[in-house]
Amino acid sequence: MNKIDLYIFSHLDDEFGIFHQLKQSLLSDRETLIIYTTSSSKDENVNEIRLQESINSLTMLGATRNQIILLGKELKVPDLRIIDRIDYIYSYLKDFFEERRNDHIVVFTHSYEGGHPDHDALNLIVRDIKYKNNFVFKILSFPLYHGEGMPWIFYRVMHFQDKKDKWFSSSIPLSKRFFYIRLLFNYKSQVKTLIGIAPFYILKMLFLGEQLLKEEKIFLGKLPHKGRTLYDKRNMYSQLDFQEYVIKKLQNIS
Repeated sequence: MNKIDLYIFSHLDDEFGIFHQLKQSLLSDRETLIIYTTSSSKDENVNEIRLQESINSLTMLGATRNQIILLGKELKVPDLRIIDRIDYIYSYLKDFFEERRNDHIVVFTHSYEGGHPDHDALNLIVRDIKYKNNFVFKILSFPLYHGEGMPWIFYRVMHFQDKKDKWFSSSIPLSKRFFYIRLLFNYKSQVKTLIGIAPFYILKMLFLGEQLLKEEKIFLGKLPHKGRTLYDKRNMYSQLDFQEYVIKKLQNIS
């Protein structure tokens, strides 16, 4: 039986939200694989600048290029279009887990939090595959950002939502906190995103210094929170369309 830690991200640079856990996996005796589900560009071609920035961070964490799977390139999935390619992503991941049914796998992926439609769709795809096919792998999700309870298009960074959920955290040593802050600035092409995220990331890393994770259970069909999702407020993707084209579609996949 192989032991595998599988990181399934929507986009290049999403790894910043789980640097510490990723570092722990790479230091362990478990095989570590990292999947990027979109090309992280407006078309099917991988954004090479973003790819190199992620590779730089992953290399500094201890990963190698052969641990990275560019699924978005293989399946032709642009940024913001996981929703349109659910069937292909679902089929690939289902086959992946079927081939490794007897392995001990822990999946780390995005929380279902209403921040980005690709993040939410990917979370639901992975959960649907697990529970419809009786796979035994564990799913641990990490928060990146969401707008629950916030006015206009403001958002919270790396913030858990419902306290009823069993979130757990691991403490990050102080020396590592500065290291992860340093890695955040590898993503120079994403300066607009950094302006919005970096201040909150730095404050949380310095003063809280924790890696938040939650084990995902079977999906019950609800939206991530009351009120409009951040991606609806930002006109990235309609909340109603998400219900129609993701939640209902997954309900009908056998």
